[in-house]
Amino acid sequence: GSTRIQGASNDVTLAVSFNGIIQGLNGQDQLNSPTVVTITGLTGSQTPTNSALSLQDCSGPPRWGAQCGVGLRPASSASGIWRRNVVDWNQETGTLKFTVLNDINPAGIGVDYQTSSTVYVTVRLTNRAVTQPAVTPTLQICQQDVVDVSGHALASNQVEISAGGVLEIHKVDGDANTAVVATLTLTGDSLPAGGKVVVEALETGPGWDLTGLQYGKVPYQSAFAGLEGTAMQITVYDASSEVVPLSEVGSSLTMQIENSFLRLQGGCYTDDDKTISVCVPGYSGLYEYSEASEKWVLLSGADFASRSAASFSTRLSGSGLFAVMTIAPCYDYEGQGKAGGDRVCAIDPESSSDPSTPALLGGGTMSKMPSVS
Repeated sequence: GSTRIQGASNDVTLAVSFNGIIQGLNGQDQLNSPTVVTITGLTGSQTPTNSALSLQDCSGPPRWGAQCGVGLRPASSASGIWRRNVVDWNQETGTLKFTVLNDINPAGIGVDYQTSSTVYVTVRLTNRAVTQPAVTPTLQICQQDVVDVSGHALASNQVEISAGGVLEIHKVDGDANTAVVATLTLTGDSLPAGGKVVVEALETGPGWDLTGLQYGKVPYQSAFAGLEGTAMQITVYDASSEVVPLSEVGSSLTMQIENSFLRLQGGCYTDDDKTISVCVPGYSGLYEYSEASEKWVLLSGADFASRSAASFSTRLSGSGLFAVMTIAPCYDYEGQGKAGGDRVCAIDPESSSDPSTPALLGGGTMSKMPSVS
């Protein structure tokens, strides 16, 4: 899509590649074997249902030239004229449907050689007025099998701010329940003159908004734990669209915690009879990703008190990527360790790189291993 701004017009480009020969209209403007493309799952748009929604752009194999080779059947049997450059749109199901009207012959198939077999259509849809993560559409071509489209679309998870104030980031789940996942507070004089702050609610699930490097640098045995799987990207721009720091201290970001992750992060102990399991909660903390060091830097939390925290806050001085994570404690059982005894942990995590740091192995736990210090 062209934008993630809530309520904005979003130009969504969809690419469909064909592996077999597609026969378009013949000399009598007839389709002997119509090929109908149906794309579903583009839910959450504010664009109302339209049986003939105009495309913003349309292109295909080189032999198409400037002509749009997709469209819809004639509006009536009397007209007999196929309608090009339009699609059938259903808002409720998020479905786009169109028919291929021009020939497609993939490279290397048959005598009529073409260098491309991909069709591109761009449709303008209005983003949802509240936060929505990108959706994953599915593609069906005529009577062929349904396959997943690689990628996501139609996100409305971005807001632009040009004045001070308090912004609450809400997420709506599949059951239409709304939750506040983050709160941004900007002091009135913190924005650069003529500038803006772009606030983006990102998804922390695999394959969504974070890069592979950002996933790979998550601390050992830690997991993302923002409410509704949320991370926050804050970017400050000046009047010339350059990224700049905030000009005044006092702005802050608060992120909510997903407690269901926290309760199990410390691991579980099951007795020999397998009649009871006791799970130890982990710690949680607010992190910022450092592009310079390529690692997540702890801002607050990650201590015993964090087990009962509902949110974390940090002061903002400029742009950054922020996320809540749960951290597996170092065998935290009655303040020393938990049942297990199969890993040596430093008492002070901050000095764990010091080879002389005292460590515990099985001490104060239900382990059969001896206590070592």
